[in-house]
Amino acid sequence: MPKTRAVGEYAAPNDELTTQERNVLSLWKRHLKEHGAPPSLRAAASELGVFPNTVRYATQRLATRGYMRAEKVTVVGTRLTLSDKGKRAV
Repeated sequence: MPKTRAVGEYAAPNDELTTQERNVLSLWKRHLKEHGAPPSLRAAASELGVFPNTVRYATQRLATRGYMRAEKVTVVGTRLTLSDKGKRAV
């Protein structure tokens, strides 16, 4: 069962990563190193103990802030990879 969060837990100044964003970024880096490919949103959510939409939101924020980039790989699929900034973080 996914963990519940306090309302203000995701808030952070614009130049800092939230706890959730750091967790997602750390998982992405580890998964890329171990498997050579990013995790699926569902697998990432399962490992972090949160809902898939929580991971989706965090990855969108990380992409917007330059820590990840989305690469279109198929008509229906997008691969999220770490940017240079994301590789240096966490």
